[in-house]
This record gives sequence, C-alpha cells and structure tokens, in this order.
Amino acid sequence: MRPPLAVPLACLALASCVVAPPRPDLEVAADGRSAVHRGTSWVADQGIVFFQRGASLHAVSLIPGKPLDVAAEVGPDGALRWPDDPRIEATAGSVRWRAELSGVAARIATGELHPHEEHLHLTHRYANADLQALYQAREDRSPFPPIRRQVAAALVAMLIEQKLPGGSEATASAGLVRIDRVLSRLHRAFDAGVAAPALADILSHDFEIIDAGHGIVIEDQAFRAAGGLRFGYCAGHFHVEDEGERWAQVVEFGQPGAQFAFPESPLFAVTADGLVAPLPGPKLWRDLLESGQIQMLRDHWHLTAKFAEPALDRLRALAESAEASEEVRTKARNSIFELMRLKLDLHSGTTFDASVAAVREAAARALAEIEPPAPAPAPAAKKPTKGK
Repeated sequence: MRPPLAVPLACLALASCVVAPPRPDLEVAADGRSAVHRGTSWVADQGIVFFQRGASLHAVSLIPGKPLDVAAEVGPDGALRWPDDPRIEATAGSVRWRAELSGVAARIATGELHPHEEHLHLTHRYANADLQALYQAREDRSPFPPIRRQVAAALVAMLIEQKLPGGSEATASAGLVRIDRVLSRLHRAFDAGVAAPALADILSHDFEIIDAGHGIVIEDQAFRAAGGLRFGYCAGHFHVEDEGERWAQVVEFGQPGAQFAFPESPLFAVTADGLVAPLPGPKLWRDLLESGQIQMLRDHWHLTAKFAEPALDRLRALAESAEASEEVRTKARNSIFELMRLKLDLHSGTTFDASVAAVREAAARALAEIEPPAPAPAPAAKKPTKGK
C-alpha cells in the first residue's frame, strides 16, 4: 500500500523556500528597541520594534490600528537605508513616527491633494462622494448614455485642472469648502441632465438653479423668482425668463472674485430680500412683442417679418417684384437680411426706443440707395409784376 502524498508534498514545498541566512553584521536587541549594523546604532520610537527577517532589518508597529512593516536596505556604501514612508522618518540613528498630520497637510500626505507651485489640485484619491460619482459616471459600465459619459469625463478633467488656493491652512481649507460645495452642485446638475456648457459655468461660478427654476444660489447668495418668472441655465451666463416663454433676459456672472449683483433691467427688479419680481417693460417693447413684430433669437431681440415700417415694406416689395431688375432685387434682399440681423438694445426703455428708431433710419437709407427719391420739383418762377 502506497503512503499518502501529503507529507512528501509538504516537504517539497518547504524545500522550495529559500530562507536568507541572518546577517553577521547585524545585531538586534532582545526587546527589539535597538539594533546595530556595522557599528551604527539605531533606536526605535515608542510602538516600533526592530526584528531581523532573514538578511533584512524590519521596523514593525506594535500599535493596533496603526500598521507598519518596512524593511531597510543596504546601500552601495554598506550602510542601512530606510525607504521614504509617510508614517516614519529615519534620521540620526533613530526610526520615529512622523508627527500626526491634520487638515490640508494630511490630505496632501494621503495623495488626495497635489501641491503645485502656490496652489493645489484634486487627485482621483480625493475623498468626496460627489467626485467619485462623477468618476464612475464616465466609465463604460455606468448607466449613462455614451454622450453623457463623455461629458462626465470632460468634467472630471476640468476638476483635476482646477487650481485651488494654497498658502495658509485657513486659505486652503476655505478653498476645499468651496470645491466640495461645487462638487455637490455639479453632481446634482449632471444627474439632472444639465448641458455641458452650463456644467462648466457651475464649476467656474459656484452656482445652482433649484426648485424647478424658481430659485438660484450663487456662492452663498440665494434668490427666488416671483410668480411668472423662472431662472434658466445657458452658456457663459444664465437667464431670468418669462414662464410664458415670451422673453428671457441674459444675466452675466460678473468679474471673478467680486460679489454677484443683478443688473438693472426694464423687465424685472430685485428686492432687498432676494425676490426677483417682474416689471411691465417699456411700452414700445410691449406693443411690438404683443403684435409679433419682435422676437428673441440667441439671447438677443430682433425684428420679425411682421415689423411695420414703410421703407422696409417697400424693400420687401422690391425683393419680390418681377418688374425690378435682378440687381435691384438682390440689393433689396441683402438690405432686408442686414436689417433683420440688427440687435435691439433692451437695457432700458430709452435704449430700446433708440434702437428701434435706428432700425427705421437704416431701412430708409437702404431704400434710398436702391430707389433714390424723386428730386423735389423746382420752385415756380415768379411772374413779373405789372409796370415793370
């Protein structure tokens, strides 16, 4: 009967393990608190002991929850060299715990932040659930469609490139508070399907539209829309919009670092407690809007084909006239195109009235170039008086 194979196999496994012999030039104290290598003494800090494993000297932690096991190497000069380790420092014959880090320094030590020149950058290790969610959103296995995964990837790249303030602990900590707030706003907006340009604005300006468009928070300022109004995302700015979709007013963010303030507008006013309330708007603007003679296109006011102006009506007639020459028709069409491109200035009632008047004057000039007005009749000659 054959003997079982367990013992021979175990023996083969042990035989295959080559254990380096102890170094004759290394001596470790019985309590592990000190070691001597080639006449150089090393002392271990509280909670650290030395022991020899084969030909290597190890420093090992005895403190529960504070793991450490690093080995020294023998350098070209025959001296022991301890590896760089964020937990210990080995200098002047002593292996000591590094001072406990906190705040921003601790996050740099753990690789969450990367210092560069006088500022900081986030890394993929940054401990923030919103950032990690955006990392996951860009992966192939995420539930988002491919186009949104690309948006998430671009957003993460912008976040990594973002320069956070360095300097003092207070300045850097304030910067981290801000970026954590921005990350939460970005995560919510991304999940809600906000477009990529507006996501970039959120990153740059630290704002968020909330309550289905009826509230907006810009840094630490909160505003709410009164009945009939709402806020809307765009690119490079946001909108105060009429809920009936008749108009939208562009609102710029202002200079970086300056406190945000709404501009003056003839369409809305902002109260001291942050309520954005509608205004009736200039009379001429209301009349043209209600009659369909003006419209908003790409954040600007323009004429429509219904705009009533005799010179413009004559240009339209010339553009379609079978009796006019091709040159006249072409000039008329080009003039109409240029007039329809003109932007009407709605910064105030005065500027709007002036811009409409300017359009009427431009139409008259264009018509005069194509169809010069007939010269005025010469004044009749005076009849000579009797007796002369």
